[in-house]
Amino acid sequence: MTEKGKENLDNALKMLEDGVRDVFESNKFQEVLDTMSKFHSYSMNNIILIESQRPTATNVAGFSTWKKLGRNVIKGESGIQILAPVPRKYDVEVEKTDKDGNVTKEIEQKEYMSFRVAYVFDIEQTEGKELTLDITKTLDRENPNYEMLYDTLKQITDCKVIEEDTGKANGYFNKVDNVIAVKKDNPLEQKIKTIIHEIAHSKLHNTPEASFMDSKHKEIEAEATAYVVCNYLGIDSSDYSFGYVAGWSRDKESDYLKSVLDKIKDVSNEIIDLTEDKYKELNKEQSHSIADMIKNAKEKYETLKTDIKEPSLDKGLAL
Repeated sequence: MTEKGKENLDNALKMLEDGVRDVFESNKFQEVLDTMSKFHSYSMNNIILIESQRPTATNVAGFSTWKKLGRNVIKGESGIQILAPVPRKYDVEVEKTDKDGNVTKEIEQKEYMSFRVAYVFDIEQTEGKELTLDITKTLDRENPNYEMLYDTLKQITDCKVIEEDTGKANGYFNKVDNVIAVKKDNPLEQKIKTIIHEIAHSKLHNTPEASFMDSKHKEIEAEATAYVVCNYLGIDSSDYSFGYVAGWSRDKESDYLKSVLDKIKDVSNEIIDLTEDKYKELNKEQSHSIADMIKNAKEKYETLKTDIKEPSLDKGLAL
């Protein structure tokens, strides 16, 4: 790595370290969750770096990628630094003993992952050909089909989902019985928020280690995950609030806080991917069902047409 490259990497890592602590200030936490929902497939490190440098970013790509898409980076625009993985190899001498006890030395090649600084640009930093949005996606985040989305969420979890009177709570996750309960009288949109929150609990906190976590920690992880997923799916998330996070994080180490963000990001990503895949599957099944209904109706209509005889005209009929 060149001296300049090392300097850029050191600067990016310093920005990342500072960014982790900044994230847990009350406003910053929600902002980074917004960025996470827009770039859910990016690593947590790069999400923090994007948020630190350009929080308004919506669609980022490298210089050459924008060029291939028919757009050019506007002259004078500064790139957003991210960390790009670089696989590297090195030789190591190891001792090996054969069946007769003879020791020989051999060279083995090991692999490790290092990083370099790469630059991406937001779409607002480019100009040129208008991009056509991917309209092949079944899930319409502008106008989500709540009933199908709720049905999808019930099917992506290993838990049994029930609706019942849950009292003051909107729902709960019972890890002993592996059950998610949703308040039956709530509006459908609230049921969706609740089931996402409880699915997050089931994935994050159904382990022996989670038994030692305080309840506030668990709620922060589950609520933040639900916020990211809801944002991505187009579910109104204006009633979420994370002002309490700053107080909770005050005595926590940066590495610990980073691990919390990593978990939120990984589980959000998992729920989003599972939801999209299952939603497409269900939508395809529904489309086939509707197509079959139309086909059957047409066949029935053609049969009826054949069975109905054309009436003969009675010449003696008075007009």
